[in-house]
Amino acid sequence: MTMRRRIFLKSLASTVALTSLAAKKKPSKPLVFDRNLISVLLGPSFDGQSEFSIVHCQTEPLRYLVYEDTQLLQEISYTTVTYPDNDFQIDKFLINNLPIDRDLKIKIVAGQKQIDERIFSSISSKRTNYSIGLASCMRAAQHEKAMWTSLEAQNADVLLFLGDCVYIDYKLDILPTPQIHWEQYVETRMVLDFYHWKRLVPTIAIWDDHDFGGNDSDMTYPYCKEVLANFKNFFAQSLSENSFITSGPGIAAKFQLGNQMFLMLDGRTFREKAYPNKMYSFFGKEQEEWIFECIKDFNGLIWMCNGTQWFMEQGYGESFRKQHPINFNSFIERLNAADKQVIFASGDVHYSEVCVTPKYVKNKSVELTSSCMHSSNFIALPTLAYTSNRVGSTWLRNFMICKTTETDSSVSVETSCYTKGKRRLFSNKTDFDLT
Repeated sequence: MTMRRRIFLKSLASTVALTSLAAKKKPSKPLVFDRNLISVLLGPSFDGQSEFSIVHCQTEPLRYLVYEDTQLLQEISYTTVTYPDNDFQIDKFLINNLPIDRDLKIKIVAGQKQIDERIFSSISSKRTNYSIGLASCMRAAQHEKAMWTSLEAQNADVLLFLGDCVYIDYKLDILPTPQIHWEQYVETRMVLDFYHWKRLVPTIAIWDDHDFGGNDSDMTYPYCKEVLANFKNFFAQSLSENSFITSGPGIAAKFQLGNQMFLMLDGRTFREKAYPNKMYSFFGKEQEEWIFECIKDFNGLIWMCNGTQWFMEQGYGESFRKQHPINFNSFIERLNAADKQVIFASGDVHYSEVCVTPKYVKNKSVELTSSCMHSSNFIALPTLAYTSNRVGSTWLRNFMICKTTETDSSVSVETSCYTKGKRRLFSNKTDFDLT
């Protein structure tokens, strides 16, 4: 027996053992956190608009004041979202007419006392350079502050959360209800260090299975409508008057930075069971048509962001290609006919990699898989998830930073993968010719 074969079988045995243990899991105990903390998320924050979602259980109404230096710019009116028999609430609001690319402060006041203060900016969407962070798989029960400290040090302009931002089903033997969904979102918002950063970073998120309806969940999950509203409220992506970001079907959204279009896609709400012999089984017909309408007249670099991997074909994990091959082939055929330059981004699999995709996509393209921030590490990566198209990978906890540079005719994307301690694990640079 070859060494590779022995390693494969050993890894497979470990995976089976872990799966068996998971089948016997018991409901998890609520995590302990300071209930007096204020959890602040800055959602889309561009071109003079900034959208906020603030989670707290303060007993009196809060006031939100926006300052530049010592000058009061605005006192914010807001909408409150609550859930029955739960002490926590979401205060959400969209601020307009802000100065662009300047440091601002949002001060949070209870009564006559300031109880919190954060720094933020509404950045320009017309730059030629951006630093974009990619992250996924943030299990609160395995929270590791050092990972967020490492990400914070990178000073990203915008963060893209690529699914499994919350684990609603962690150690749960029942179907997650809307109440469980709310409770786990609250818990994650209070526990993760990210939501307590002094300097906020514009963040746009999508979900995958664990923050949607449980492991490998799809359109048969009975609470799709309820949890969709929940997700948009917690991730500050629910205010339709925000002119920077455009909503699509489900949680899908579109926005543009410079000559780059970002499609944040919903890979769960419309997904059918694996291996259906038909089109539109992955994103659904409405969303797929929306995707191609979005890109039809756009000639820049397109980012297609999905919680599940796009191309992976080996035995481990889900992917569009592997489990919905009929739909995948038709989707790629349409994409090739559109003749676009594309980066595919994904999370989910608890390892990170950069893969080239010449076998499928006509033009130069890569898939960037960024997983996991803090969850179970996939140490069997070299064997169970081998692919010949991989140019860099790690099974350590990680995130990615993509530094993009535009000219009149090209976009250069330099991707670096980091772990805690600001340690860079691997990097890759891809130049996209837009002529």
